[in-house]
Amino acid sequence: MGLRINNNINAINAARQLGYSNKALSSSLARLSSGYRINTGADDPAGLTISEKLRAQIVGLKQGVENSQDAINLVGTAEGALNEMNELLRSMRSLALDSANLGTVDQDQIDANQAEVDSAVNSINRISNTTKFGNKYLLNGTQSFDVSYNGAAATDLDDLQVYRAQLGSAASLQINYNISSGAEYAEYDTGIAAAAALSGDHVMQISGATGSEQITLASGALGSDVMDAINAVSDNTGVKGELSGATVRFRSTIWGSDALVQVEEITAVGDLGVGGKATGKDIIGSINGLKGVGNGLELSIDSSSFAGKLVFTADAGSLDGQADSFDVNDEGLLFQLGDRTNPNEQASVGINSMHSYNLGVAEGRLSAIKTGGDYDLSTDADTAVRIIDAAIDDVTGLRARLGAFQVNTLETNINSLGVAIENVTGSESRIRDVDFASEAAEFTKAQILVQAGTSVAAQANVASQSVLQLLS
Repeated sequence: MGLRINNNINAINAARQLGYSNKALSSSLARLSSGYRINTGADDPAGLTISEKLRAQIVGLKQGVENSQDAINLVGTAEGALNEMNELLRSMRSLALDSANLGTVDQDQIDANQAEVDSAVNSINRISNTTKFGNKYLLNGTQSFDVSYNGAAATDLDDLQVYRAQLGSAASLQINYNISSGAEYAEYDTGIAAAAALSGDHVMQISGATGSEQITLASGALGSDVMDAINAVSDNTGVKGELSGATVRFRSTIWGSDALVQVEEITAVGDLGVGGKATGKDIIGSINGLKGVGNGLELSIDSSSFAGKLVFTADAGSLDGQADSFDVNDEGLLFQLGDRTNPNEQASVGINSMHSYNLGVAEGRLSAIKTGGDYDLSTDADTAVRIIDAAIDDVTGLRARLGAFQVNTLETNINSLGVAIENVTGSESRIRDVDFASEAAEFTKAQILVQAGTSVAAQANVASQSVLQLLS
């Protein structure tokens, strides 16, 4: 190979190799100082794309955990307020029972009890109107589901409770129901003519859903007298008497499979031939094509898109084959629990108004037991107790539903997201993070190559000076 001075190929080669070594040293320094294997898109374009997607997912998962914790705090705020309502209702129940003890209490005591009840009802209303999480009122009805009825739904339904509804991108969710057969009483036809007189004394045992009573019918009593005797103890047995054409029929006071009428003739002079048992039937139907759970007049469902309870009017026959719908127009309290805004990663819950006017509706209204109300302690303490019991059921039912939502949805979501964060972060780390042991070895190698390359480049430049020896 000739000796040239215009182009020092060896020096050019040494400089090029030194540039490679410097670049490797610079990249290694960047990795070791940042802790990342990928610092720019040029380091690993495909790896960068995957890593950034995983990072976005991790951020979403962590936010889902925070959102779930905030939701738990909101539920806890509502739970605390509802617990105070339960305590007030228990106190009111004690006062109502005391007022019903007419054998010992006088009007002054009843008036004192009534004053405490009025104060407790006012406290319940205050709690309902003021309980907030941030600026969001929880118990005044603003967080309930907005519902509009279609067709005959408004008259078919005596009550509607929506527990969950997922609208997704739609403006509303239509809920269609179809009733195969309505609920039925327990009915037993005695065959006793209303106008006929009994030929002898009779002792009958009447049993129903609430208890049993033994009645003694005198010789000569009419069938209508039998009906009156049954109705006189109806509150104790849950069985009432009524006319079916010209004969007497015994019927349960409630609907559904819990309804019972059982009649046993214990002693008789001249056998009436009365004795038997009958039970009622629960409503049977579907909601959005899914089989509902019937309980008396109530049809419930718990699906991923809708959960709630439909309470139908107390009319068995006319509901057979009835089909109609209602629309849920908002999602109540909607919680974002995952890293994507789709219905599968969201959950909703509705909280109806806890005002006294909306409590105890199954037996009346809690507001009606205040002074001057239809069921205040002076007017009807017995009904007041039943209304308070129904109000306790309302408050306890909401507490149970919110508690189940916290345990089964929110806390479970936090646990599952924690596992997902750990695994996704591990995957992102394997792609993005640097292996310090391996990179330290690469760094040392690059250092040596840079030092060697620098020395070689210097020697390559010195080699051309040998031309001077030829010229001297």
